[in-house]
Amino acid sequence: MSAISVFFIHTATVETFTGTGAYGDAYAAPVVVKGFLDDGVVLVRTGTSEQQEQKSIFYAPLTFVYQGVQYVSWDVFMPDSQVTVNGRACHVSERRSRDGGSLGLPDHIEVDLI
Repeated sequence: MSAISVFFIHTATVETFTGTGAYGDAYAAPVVVKGFLDDGVVLVRTGTSEQQEQKSIFYAPLTFVYQGVQYVSWDVFMPDSQVTVNGRACHVSERRSRDGGSLGLPDHIEVDLI
């Protein structure tokens, strides 16, 4: 258990973006992730250097278990994935893995939601 897991008080439902097909965008079955939602409005740059308004940042463990299956957060929070947290529908714009490594700092992922 991570040292910051005590702050994981919010629940996000994530539908991972899997690509675009003949019938439009495709998403994986929803999974539920416990984490922490930091609401705020700031301007951020996307991976394509577009400027967007960021609604919030969702912090979650690097790995989690949902219905007996272990997931890696990095894979679940793909850019353009759909996320519902606190009743609000958002999309993933960027994600960052924070590995504490030999420093002993808590491992987690940061997800920018727009």
